[in-house]
Amino acid sequence: MKSPVRFVSVNRAEGPNAECVAFVYHAGDKPADFDDERSHMAGATFVKCEPGKLAEAVIRRFSTWGMTAPDSGGYDKCDFKVAWENGETYEGRFDMKRGGTDGDESFWTSLRRRVEFYACARRPAHFKDAHWKHFCEEAEKEGWKKQMEKMLAECEMG
Repeated sequence: MKSPVRFVSVNRAEGPNAECVAFVYHAGDKPADFDDERSHMAGATFVKCEPGKLAEAVIRRFSTWGMTAPDSGGYDKCDFKVAWENGETYEGRFDMKRGGTDGDESFWTSLRRRVEFYACARRPAHFKDAHWKHFCEEAEKEGWKKQMEKMLAECEMG
C-alpha cells in the first residue's frame, strides 16, 4: 500500500485579487509544516478533509479557481506543496489555465508526470536523444532520479 497524502498546500499567486489566497487541505491534524520554502502559504485557510477525499478537494479548488484563469494562451501561477505520511514532500508551481488544468493535465496528473520526468521514466517528446541522456545522467548524479523513483513507488498521487 502506498503512503497517503498528509496534506496539500496551494496558493494562487496570479489572478483576481480575491482569489489569490492559500489553502491547506489535510486529512489528519492541522500540519505545522504546511508552508513552502518561500512562505507562499502564509495566512492559509485550513480545510480538513474526510479520509480519502483530499485529492478530490484539491481538484475542486483548481476547478473553482480555473473559472477565472486565462482562456487564451496564458496561465496563472499557483504554488503548491504536497507531503505524504512517509515523510516525502514535493514543492512546485502549477501553471493553471481556464478549467483548472496545467496544459491539459489535472493537478494530480501533472504532479505524477513531473515525478516521472525527474525519475527519467517519462521523456518529453521535444527532448532529443543527447539532451535526454544528459538530463538522466545529471538526475542520477544529483540523486533526483533515485528520490523520484522512490516517490513513485511509495507515494499516492491522487
